[in-house]
Amino acid sequence: MASYGITRADKVIVVMGPTGAGKSTFIDYAMGGSGQGIGHNLRFQAQDITVRKISIGTAPQSFAFVDTPGLDDTHKQDYDTLQMIAEFLIKAHKDGLQMDKLLYLHRISDNRLTVSPLKSLELLSSLCDNIEIPPVTIVTTMWSLVAKERGRLQATELHRTLQSKMRNGGWQILEFNDTTESARAIVQAEREGSNTRSQGHAGNNESLSANITLGKRPEKPLKTKGSKFKSQQGNPAAGRPPSSEMVRYGIDRTEKIIIVMGSTGVGKSTFIDYVAGGDGQGIGHSLKSCTQDIVVRKTTAEGQSFALVDTPGLNNTTRSNYEILGEIASFLVKARRGGYQLEKILYLHQISDNRMAGTSSRDLELFATLCGNTAMPNVVVVTTMWSLVADNTGKEREEQLREAFWSQMITGGCRIARFEDSAESACSIVLEEIDGPNTTLLAQELVDKSKNLDTTAAGILLSKQLERLLQEEKESSRKLEQLSQNNPIKGQYLQSELNAIRGSILQKVSELGKFNRSFLDIILRWFSKLVRKNSIVFNS
Repeated sequence: MASYGITRADKVIVVMGPTGAGKSTFIDYAMGGSGQGIGHNLRFQAQDITVRKISIGTAPQSFAFVDTPGLDDTHKQDYDTLQMIAEFLIKAHKDGLQMDKLLYLHRISDNRLTVSPLKSLELLSSLCDNIEIPPVTIVTTMWSLVAKERGRLQATELHRTLQSKMRNGGWQILEFNDTTESARAIVQAEREGSNTRSQGHAGNNESLSANITLGKRPEKPLKTKGSKFKSQQGNPAAGRPPSSEMVRYGIDRTEKIIIVMGSTGVGKSTFIDYVAGGDGQGIGHSLKSCTQDIVVRKTTAEGQSFALVDTPGLNNTTRSNYEILGEIASFLVKARRGGYQLEKILYLHQISDNRMAGTSSRDLELFATLCGNTAMPNVVVVTTMWSLVADNTGKEREEQLREAFWSQMITGGCRIARFEDSAESACSIVLEEIDGPNTTLLAQELVDKSKNLDTTAAGILLSKQLERLLQEEKESSRKLEQLSQNNPIKGQYLQSELNAIRGSILQKVSELGKFNRSFLDIILRWFSKLVRKNSIVFNS
């Protein structure tokens, strides 16, 4: 550990978590800094392990803070990041260092749990040979970005998700409030007994209420003052009868279809609720994805009828992108065959994200490919969650997104708009006049050119993404297999992790295989050899 400058007198605190969770900011506050100038760029910060040291307390104790690369990084696989942290922990153990705590930072502002603390920490533990990882504290961050009540709801659900580890593994959840006092209180907090309530908050002794009632959707949508829209229940009588393929959606040909897409948790259902006359409350406050299937809500404004199509979020907690693409493709095909009006496609992105994570980047790539250059004049990228960021910070991120991630789409005719959590803002986006083709590249390929989904641009992109995933998983499997052979003590867990990884691959390959049989056959031949070689058993 000489290269890091850590001595046996130092208490070592490892800080890890998803990219953009505030690891470097937390350490800066603990060091007595202001947290300014750290993590305000969409580019990733820590790419390697770095160490900062400070003495804290009246009887000074030296602490060594270990800043680690973020999980869900576009540049590094999670397995490689966890392997890097595991190697550090193993070396520290061999050198006899004081491993005081492992802090796992989680943004309380995240309304979906796309990176699981439980899975990441269990895999980290399995990679650490025969040593135990330091005591775990889940540190919730970004409290300034959420209303207090909503933050409490999110923390309560996080507690439920991790309760077995908190009860049996001695984990605890503490709150970081963006101050030096709060950071140091977490650093110096004594480990509570495994049977003690552990969801208290450093610097804030309010305990979470176990009886909080999760927000419920109003029985009737609230009419927002100034809204130009009126919620509509039935189908308009005018026009030809709906296509038999579109009957399940209840859409009439006189209605303008607006498709709303985006990653899970960006606010799609909330946006639609505002447009349809609601107040956006009681939607999307769970860590699990809300919309699981395509849902259509209808409304009218200024003599026009609209059908708002709410789609399952990409990077869903319960469904794969392959399933979701298939469902959206099916809808687009039915709409084009039936002569329905595709008015525009909205892609929502939350401006409160202080990193463009790997999952978000892949979701955007898939969306752009699905639309194609032909449909770009119909596309509006809508930024959400503006209330969670300072205006100058939001503007800076918006400019970075325009230049680094959206530039090709903008060149193709895509427009950028802001949704500011109001009916007026949502309605203005929907009512904006556009002059573009009422189709997408995917629909053209499937209907006009009679292609199979696997030969469309979106299908080809998914194949490439899957091939990359398979290569990553094959390498991870190889490394885990070696560890399992070298470490009989943890071999059982490692074998279980191997089965889970390979089972996940097989599931995704099977889904894509519904569209591309030849590709599925190739992968299944590779996979069957892997199963025979490693004697893998899958539980049904």
